[in-house]
Amino acid sequence: EPTFSCRFEQRLGINGDGGKWICDPYRLKQSKSCLIYSLGPNGEFSFENETNRYLPNCDIHTFDMKEFNCTDICTFHQVKIGDGTNGTKTLRMIMSDLNHTGRYLEILKIDVEGSEYEFFDDLFNTTDHLSENISQILVEIHLSKIMRTVNNATVYDYYKIHDLFQL
Repeated sequence: EPTFSCRFEQRLGINGDGGKWICDPYRLKQSKSCLIYSLGPNGEFSFENETNRYLPNCDIHTFDMKEFNCTDICTFHQVKIGDGTNGTKTLRMIMSDLNHTGRYLEILKIDVEGSEYEFFDDLFNTTDHLSENISQILVEIHLSKIMRTVNNATVYDYYKIHDLFQL
């Protein structure tokens, strides 16, 4: 279920992993064009498929470290998402590569299996205000990156999640 407040939300994609809630799809439907990025679909394109069907005016780009084919519903890019080090790319780098710098990103969907911490750290801790050009961020938080074992007990370092949302 969504953890945000929106008068007109709608779920696009399957229940469970893959689908996401978006806010005010009716406004987007009336737009002449819009840009949507989906990071880490892992071959599950139900969100992109329903988004394309419901919002045919939107340009949908998907990014994953593995190669997949999303046929005619989106443009697929094989790239590893991260903070720009060790072969990863930041949102800024991706937008520059695609000549999307300066474009408004209506939806940024993120399911990058733990890389969201480094990704957001780069996105929100820079001075170019890129994050101000994003209307909606749909994110799945993964706890595996913040788990550690202490005296045979699992401990979660929640400060990483807390820091993530101290925007």
